[in-house]
Amino acid sequence: MDCLQAALEYAAIGIRVFPVRGKSGCPKSWPTLATCDEEQVAELWANGGNVAALCGAASGIVDLNGNGPEAEATCRRVFGGEIPVTWSYRSRRGLHWWFQWREGLPIKARVFVGTLEIITGNNAAYTVAPPSVADGIKRVWLLGCSPGECELAEIPDAALAWMVNFAGCSAEELDAPPIGRSSAEWEGILRGAPEGARNDNAASLIGQWLRGLANLDDRKLVQGLWEHFRLWNERNAPPLPEPELRQTFESIYRAEQRRRVAEEAGEETAVGVESHTGGGKEAGGGGAPEWRLVVVESDPPRYELHAPQFAQAEGGCLVLTAQQMCSGSAIRIAALEQASYPLTRSFVARWDKRQRRKDGSYGKSSLYERLILAAERRDAPPEEQRWRVVAQLLLSALRQARELEAGNQPDPRGRPCRLDDGSVVFGFTRVWEDLNFGADRVKRPELTRTLRRVQGESYPKRYREGGVDLHRLDGEDMGLLRIAATGDDRPAETTTSPIGEIET
Repeated sequence: MDCLQAALEYAAIGIRVFPVRGKSGCPKSWPTLATCDEEQVAELWANGGNVAALCGAASGIVDLNGNGPEAEATCRRVFGGEIPVTWSYRSRRGLHWWFQWREGLPIKARVFVGTLEIITGNNAAYTVAPPSVADGIKRVWLLGCSPGECELAEIPDAALAWMVNFAGCSAEELDAPPIGRSSAEWEGILRGAPEGARNDNAASLIGQWLRGLANLDDRKLVQGLWEHFRLWNERNAPPLPEPELRQTFESIYRAEQRRRVAEEAGEETAVGVESHTGGGKEAGGGGAPEWRLVVVESDPPRYELHAPQFAQAEGGCLVLTAQQMCSGSAIRIAALEQASYPLTRSFVARWDKRQRRKDGSYGKSSLYERLILAAERRDAPPEEQRWRVVAQLLLSALRQARELEAGNQPDPRGRPCRLDDGSVVFGFTRVWEDLNFGADRVKRPELTRTLRRVQGESYPKRYREGGVDLHRLDGEDMGLLRIAATGDDRPAETTTSPIGEIET
């Protein structure tokens, strides 16, 4: 297959393409050249050229590019152990894996996790696709992993969290030497160490990395940093044992938590935002902040931002969504709408950005980060916990599952059946149709969210037998469903560690 034919096939499935010489020989106006119009493709390839595919929402693709021997191991960790089957090919440096573009990806065109380059694109980056010849090697789809042989895989939520984490904390930023250490000394630590120096290096490294992490309470961010730490440990000769590595990480994590709390308590002012009467700072006696955040565990969660400035708002606070919480500009609008209070433009910078010291380093975290770190949490009223209502209805429906005798096949129409091991299997559509009647009509997304909440990253668990494809809730899942339906929290031991339950 020549490049023109391949370009036409990519264009036919909605991928925007343009010709390129080698890997980077293209005009500065290449984003405007990228097209999926077949006539334009034919004109562009009049003089030949490799196939460059635009990454991002316009083409619907993301390219994970392995730039070294460690990249595949990193990619496996990003996806929790196994890389999904998707469109894949090999270049000179390593493998490429293409995935479906999705909302929530980092806004950066490229994100680096070690030697793994994640080309999210956002219509500002491209990848050279098969059958192009670059670096003397022809790029060819792997057997069974071409557009005609398998589906373009989706990016799971856990993998998305990794990408978002390292977009705000890239490998280059993580690997920058701290104050007081030379670049050569720090590079030696990053390369790994022999026995005898491993513990000291591990403590220095994770201390530096944790200080650069914006929000220690975000478990997905901490989990991503832990995985990066494990990857570094593999460079040691020999690596530190996993329990010892984990103990070091958690010890320094808690020390960093205490340091940040002490720093916050020692501030002369509460949070340094405008007072009622002007643009000055709001004083807080004894360091007690006058701004505070309450996270209400509703479905979805809501955020109550309390401050003297918002006394005129209903309830004496701003009520914000997660999207509004992430934007100082959105909070300025909410303050006008709900409290008739005009926050100044300087508030946006204090909300969104960390304060910069005179020496160029960054000191105190942003107002958003400090409030999130100290946020109070409150249970929502039962009527706002819709997912619990859905859990109750689902549990009631599954309790009526018939026992499946040995050798019998599940109901082909999807009625719930109970297996010998205590698992319950059912057809999603059949159960949803049963729950979509009566006063508490359940919508399909509500049922999906409840199942995701019960099964976590293992959702969906499938049961395939005799040509029937069903959902499966095992014994543990059924136990968690009962907990959700009764309103009790999950067992405490699942949240004892800042890095969660980790597969070793």
